[in-house]
Amino acid sequence: MEGKQNNVKTMRIDAFAKRIGVSCQTLRRWDAQGLLKPAYVFPSGQRRYTEQQVTEYIEACKKKAEKS
Repeated sequence: MEGKQNNVKTMRIDAFAKRIGVSCQTLRRWDAQGLLKPAYVFPSGQRRYTEQQVTEYIEACKKKAEKS
């Protein structure tokens, strides 16, 4: 499911997790550790991520792989 916050298209944690190949639990852990924060968090606690975050994550993985 997608939505918009401040005219930025966002996706729920399950869609984001699927796009980057990790579990929702991993994303929650990374959020708690400050490693990958969601773009928006609703008062209910629902996390939302952006397409830009998908791109940034993929680019960071590529750079890490190139260094190895």
